[in-house]
Amino acid sequence: AALFKQAGLPCHMVDDIRRAKWEKMCWNCVFNPLTVLINDRIAKALDHPEMLPVIRQIVGEVAAVAATLKVPLSEDIADKVVRWSQEIRDIHTSMYDDWKAGRPTEIDTLNGHIVKLGHELGIPVPVNEALTATIKVITERERSGPGILRIDGDVIQPIQLGLDAIAKLPAEHHVPDVSKFASGFKGKGVRVKGLLEVPAMAIGADHVTFHSLDGKFAACLTIPQAVEHGILIYELDGAVLPEQKGGPFRLIAPGLGDLCANVKGVGRIQVSKGPGRDTRPSLNCDPKPSPSS
Repeated sequence: AALFKQAGLPCHMVDDIRRAKWEKMCWNCVFNPLTVLINDRIAKALDHPEMLPVIRQIVGEVAAVAATLKVPLSEDIADKVVRWSQEIRDIHTSMYDDWKAGRPTEIDTLNGHIVKLGHELGIPVPVNEALTATIKVITERERSGPGILRIDGDVIQPIQLGLDAIAKLPAEHHVPDVSKFASGFKGKGVRVKGLLEVPAMAIGADHVTFHSLDGKFAACLTIPQAVEHGILIYELDGAVLPEQKGGPFRLIAPGLGDLCANVKGVGRIQVSKGPGRDTRPSLNCDPKPSPSS
């Protein structure tokens, strides 16, 4: 403590380090997750009276765990947490900063730790359970990269589908042998119709664009064209379609009479109202359908 004082740094000595750590845990379990949930500074939570009962519930659960571990906290610990926070009300928390920077958060070592201890000790901690689960949903980075297909744009909820999820789509949407529909291609595919049935499309959506994972290529079709003709190849000889063959997802559209309406390495399907991006040379987004369509 003397060294800190000599350096001009404020220092506060405590008689019971365990109690001090649990008091800090109370604060961390309140304002770290709350600033993420409200997407704002501590002040916003403090300025809404409706948040005070929530703060008391969070702290009450933490204090119950601490007491069971023989570290009793003062009865007014929730009021202290609020009072301490008024002094730093204009800051963001470390969990908020980690979330915004795309880094993993400490939710498992804060509220998640309280949940773990609560289960072990037989202490109900429902609010901390809810906070832990909700923060994980909010802060979990979206899956992306090869083997993950994202469907977004004018849909109610964007989704990501892995190979396992695609393989589990109804059998009626799968094409066991694409060579029966498109000469020169081999493998197993899934009809775009089946993929577009997974997310709920917005009213007025009428086009769909298939983007390559590297962002260099895109092909746009009307939704009727994509539904009737589009096939995404994802498997060859019982294995994932290799990159050399345009995998892991390759769009083909047999029946459109447009050999360029295939995209290798598809990573994203974008639903839109009106035409989307199209890198095919000398083509617009609405090629005339072939007689078979």
